Amino acid sequence: MRNALHQSIKEYLCEQIKAVRLENKWSKKAMAEKLYMDTRSYSNLEKGTYACGTVTLVSFLFAVLPENKRLITLDELQKLISKVLSGAA
Repeated sequence: MRNALHQSIKEYLCEQIKAVRLENKWSKKAMAEKLYMDTRSYSNLEKGTYACGTVTLVSFLFAVLPENKRLITLDELQKLISKVLSGAA
């Protein structure tokens, strides 16, 4: 269950972070800087071979993600977590 939850959250966040980068036409280097990580780690995050840590998540939510999308993203995360924990994923 823990692995399924970890994998689901990782995939969701990777997709959301990449979508925001593309929407804003930022380079991987620029996005990495906004998330306080090196470019190689950011590239691995987009590929799904790296899961973002606490600093990256908080930076994404409060320094990168537009305010009007924060609650939507948190609500989607809550629904994803509930779905995985209930065994519906």
